Amino acid sequence: MEKNSINIDCVKKLVEIEARSKSNTHRIDKLEELTNTIQSLAITMNNTVNEIKYMREDVTSLDDRIGKIENEPIKRFNKYKDVIITSMLTSLVGLLVGLVLGGW
Repeated sequence: MEKNSINIDCVKKLVEIEARSKSNTHRIDKLEELTNTIQSLAITMNNTVNEIKYMREDVTSLDDRIGKIENEPIKRFNKYKDVIITSMLTSLVGLLVGLVLGGW
């Protein structure tokens, strides 16, 4: 009887181990699938970060170019302003010299 009892216990334990083994195999398969998904996401994220980096460089370049375009009218205005002020001062000095020398 003792031998039968041991055999039954061994068979029960073997069945339990088989069930755990199947369960663990199933869990490992799910983990492999999850790991592959995470790896794919990491690769995608890396590519996205690189694209954002290139976009940032493009935006910086565009910002510099737009800044130059925006500053062009200001430079032109300052140049005209300087010409007008110089002309007015020259006319005023000429008038004063004419008054002093001409005796108006």
